[in-house]
Amino acid sequence: MAKKRRHGSLGNPMTVLAVSKAVKDNPEMATYLIDRTEQNISKGAKTLLLVGGLLIGGLIGRKQYKLWKDRQDVKGEAGSTNRATLTESQARIYANKLYSAMKGAGTNESEVMQVFQACVNNDDVNLLILQYGKRDGETLSEWINGDFSSSAKEKYINSVLRAKGITKLF
Repeated sequence: MAKKRRHGSLGNPMTVLAVSKAVKDNPEMATYLIDRTEQNISKGAKTLLLVGGLLIGGLIGRKQYKLWKDRQDVKGEAGSTNRATLTESQARIYANKLYSAMKGAGTNESEVMQVFQACVNNDDVNLLILQYGKRDGETLSEWINGDFSSSAKEKYINSVLRAKGITKLF
């Protein structure tokens, strides 16, 4: 059975020898081969750039969609923030404190309680939920429900909120 020939391959020593002899005998052949090689490299580079650009664009688009989707999920959980007494930057700082208090092994309940003591009304809690967003794929409510038992949630969060007349509970 005959071997299939690979066109365009210079890996075979006999091919290299034949091309070298042809170029030596016909100098115009060298110019032709160089031109063809440059054209093929150029086409390959353009294709590579196009495919790479499409991949990068797709990855960026996917990430942006995920961020948008996460914001929509959080907006559905939070309500109005029109009457919030906290500023967005204060709420962001409190959200970071909550995340630090709950991430990893164990939960710093007193730190969590201090954050909720800073809330004055439902809109403050809603702003805190929005600024918390989604962290490690979970909203603030999901983090709290995963870290606190019902009795601990009542003691450290809901009773503090209820004492201020806040009805937005976890």
